[in-house]
Order: sequence, then structure tokens, then C-alpha cells
Amino acid sequence: MFKKLICLPFALTLLGCTSTPHVDMASCKETLLNYVNLRDTGSQADYQALFSQDATFSIPALSLHLVGAETIAERQQQAIQKFKTMHMMTSVDVQAIQNDEARAESYFILYQQERDKVDAPKTVINGKYTDKLRVLEGKCLIQDRQVDIIRKENW
Repeated sequence: MFKKLICLPFALTLLGCTSTPHVDMASCKETLLNYVNLRDTGSQADYQALFSQDATFSIPALSLHLVGAETIAERQQQAIQKFKTMHMMTSVDVQAIQNDEARAESYFILYQQERDKVDAPKTVINGKYTDKLRVLEGKCLIQDRQVDIIRKENW
């Protein structure tokens, strides 16, 4: 009887472990860190590959809402033609939700200046990315990104 009392909680604990969500956190973190480099200077194809085909991208403070990886990547190309930018991540926190989904919060700093105007003011933005990530075909992709601008200054 004593063995049954000890084994039952142990078995239930093991059973609980098998149902814990499994998302490759390193892959998701890598996607989020790759975002900053590809956003500033990456090709449209490489940047687009960070997002699921039906991804959404929103910046409420700018009344911007984009749908689809192709549309998101097209906007990135327009932006890098007009502005010199440097994104930096200050933190990344990824949490598993389900077997193929995770959520993340990342804080960033963005320096931005019009590309063809050396004397143009620099804009510095501090903000937060809130992401829903999805693993498709073994790759962690951004499914939904909301960008919250915390502070914006012109220098």
C-alpha cells in the first residue's frame, strides 16, 4: 500500500510533465533577435521569412495595421529606403502557450533618421513588442506583433 501511495503522485507528476507545452524557446528567441538586424538592412525575402503567411503587425500609436507577411515585408523595404535605422533589443522574454505557440515581450530602442538628409533630426523610440509566435515546419515565426511606443523623442 505504501508503494502505491508514493508511486501514484510520482506517476501523476510525470504525466503532467508530458502535457507541458513544448516550443523550442531558443528558436523563438533567435527569430526575435534576427528581427532587429533584418528590419534595418535585410532583404525583403529574409525579413518576410520571419513571419507566418497570415501574420499581423500593428502599431496603434501610428494607426498602422498590416496583414500578411508579404505586406509587412513590403513596408519594411519602403521604410529602409526612406530611413536609416538601428534597432536594439534590451530584453526578450518568451513563454510557451501550447505545443506550437508561444508569446513574447521584448523591449527595444530604435534610432531613425531620414536617409538622404544628413542634418535631419534623429528620432529615438523606446518601445515594446508583444508577440504571438507559431512554430510551422520546425521554424518559430511571428504570427502577431503589436508595437507599443513608450517614448519618442527627436534630437
